[in-house]
Amino acid sequence: MLHHTVSTIATVVTVASFVVISPVAAQVMYQTAFSAGRAFMVDSDDPDPSGSSSVTAILERRQRGSAISLGVEGGLHEYLVLRQDLPPDVTGFSSKFEDIRKAWRVTPFVRWRTRGSVVQVYGQLGMGLYVEEFSSLNQQREEGVLVVDQQFAMTDVGAGINLGMGLELFPISVPVGLTFGFRSHAVVGGGDWFNTGEMGVVYRWGGGGTAHSPDGNCGQP
Repeated sequence: MLHHTVSTIATVVTVASFVVISPVAAQVMYQTAFSAGRAFMVDSDDPDPSGSSSVTAILERRQRGSAISLGVEGGLHEYLVLRQDLPPDVTGFSSKFEDIRKAWRVTPFVRWRTRGSVVQVYGQLGMGLYVEEFSSLNQQREEGVLVVDQQFAMTDVGAGINLGMGLELFPISVPVGLTFGFRSHAVVGGGDWFNTGEMGVVYRWGGGGTAHSPDGNCGQP
C-alpha cells in the first residue's frame, strides 16, 4: 500500500512539473480555471443522492494548434452528507445519525478539445492521488439516557481515476471565459465512486494569440 501511494505521488509530481515548464517562443498556451458546484455519490436505490459542495482548481498547458493538452486538477469534494435527528417518540426513544464523506485530490490529466474561437467542448482522462475522509455518528437514547454511542473517523490515501467532459465559452474579446464541467471519480482499492458537476471562470494566456484565438493563431489552421 505504501509503495503504491509513493508511486502515485511521484507520478503526480512528475506530470505537474511538466505542466508548469516555461513557454517556448510563444508556442505554448496556459489556461487556469476555478470552479465550484456539487458532488454526489451514485446510488441506484436513491434517485436524489445526498451530496454537498465541490471546488476545483485547474492548470492546463498545450501546444498552439494542438487538440491535445496536459494539466493538473486539485479539488475538494464533499460527496456524501447524511444526517438524521429523530426527536423522542411516545416511548422516549430518540436517535441521531450522521455519515459524512469527502475527498481531496491532485490528478494530472490528458485532455482533448474541439477547435473554436468562442465555444469549445472537451473530454479528459485523469489519474492521481485521492485522500478520502470518512466520519460517522450513531447515538440512541431511551428516556434521555444514552444507550448507544458509536463514533468513527478514518482517512484513506490512495490512487484514483476520473473521466470528464465539459464546455468552455469565450463570448467576448477578453481572455476570461466561463467553464462548465462534469467528472466521474473512482478510488481504487475499495474506495468510493462519486460524481462532480461544477461551473466557474477560466483564464488563458500565452501562445501569441488573442482572446478569440484559443489556438494562439487568430483562429487560422
